[in-house]
Amino acid sequence: MYWKSLISINYRCWGDDVKLLEGFLIIITWFLTILFIPLVGLFFYTPEYELIKNFLDYKVSISILLLFVLLFALLLVFSQLILFIIRLKKKINFIDLDREVLCKIKELIPMDYARNFFERYDFGSGGFPFENIRILHDFIETEGNPEFEFTDNDLEKIRINLLEDLKKLNRILAEHTVRASNTNSEDYWRIDKGLKEKDVDLYIKVIREANQVATDIWENYKRLVEVGRKRFGI
Repeated sequence: MYWKSLISINYRCWGDDVKLLEGFLIIITWFLTILFIPLVGLFFYTPEYELIKNFLDYKVSISILLLFVLLFALLLVFSQLILFIIRLKKKINFIDLDREVLCKIKELIPMDYARNFFERYDFGSGGFPFENIRILHDFIETEGNPEFEFTDNDLEKIRINLLEDLKKLNRILAEHTVRASNTNSEDYWRIDKGLKEKDVDLYIKVIREANQVATDIWENYKRLVEVGRKRFGI
């Protein structure tokens, strides 16, 4: 555990150093740009520009001026190159993090489970295994866990919508499901049929809401996987 903590600390420190370097390079870029413009202007001075004329009166040769211009240009290009490399590295790191998050979500909610329970299952048709509820709960428990959050805004928006829909379905099932009778296992549950005898309109409403929310869950889950495959190739 010690070496894992040490690596984590070193990674955070390295990240802080990169941020400082990036900020420093941005300042240098602006500084060089500001200096580069008047330096180039020295080649195009006219007698009425006294400051430029006075500078050139020191007999500074054109080759030295050209050297200065080339030096500033190289420094400017070099600073931009380093900035590009830093930002590319950050982007690659973010992609790796998001790929890992997507893999974790797909492990928690397998595709076959999502398709069978959210897309195809009709909550008015009978019982379903309690394992389906457990998987649903496991994903809800990830709420607030930064290891299950995307850095990509589009993926994060889909994940949040998926989480909210799962919480809606969980509330419906928590309020209106009971253990299914006429089964050999206590691990099967269904929408309470007794509700149909008490209030048939409410029974129909609950089933429709559960089916609609499940469909929304499937659409968000499918969208998450589709976007992830296009961006990460998984």
